[in-house]
Amino acid sequence: MLLAVLGAVVTGCGPTTYNILPHGQKQPPTGAGWQPVPPTSLDLPLKHPITSDAAVPTGDTPILVNIWASTCVPCKTELPLLQKINAGGQLKVIGFSRDIHTSDAAEAIEKAGVTYPNWLDTDASIAVALDGRIPINAVPTSALIRDGKVVAVHIGAFTSRQDVLDALEVK
Repeated sequence: MLLAVLGAVVTGCGPTTYNILPHGQKQPPTGAGWQPVPPTSLDLPLKHPITSDAAVPTGDTPILVNIWASTCVPCKTELPLLQKINAGGQLKVIGFSRDIHTSDAAEAIEKAGVTYPNWLDTDASIAVALDGRIPINAVPTSALIRDGKVVAVHIGAFTSRQDVLDALEVK
């Protein structure tokens, strides 16, 4: 039990909210749905693929970047939902696990039946690159990339298919 609690603390399971973003915007509350953010480019940390066939989707389809951890119950709960969304083709999903060990993340995605690409992001490179648009240790957290730029974020777990697909309505 102590190890499970320690694992959750280390990986940041459960969103952490901050009052003010560096850009003067208020941090969207957990569960507030998709929130538009000032568009920004994002260099994805692709050095540590969890599966050998990991590749970033190309084309005009928006990309949902999901940040998760194998020690986070809400993260593992939403993995099958994200797999269905990815298979539907309206959004392409890619995942970044905050796990330290590839084997932990690989076991979680295998158990969930996930086939979309996943990489490790052990040092929170995505959160750092987004410069306050998402809390540094919040998992699950997602970002929407449209036309090569992050345009919206979703802090907290998705509760339904529609919750995920609401990303398509963000302008």
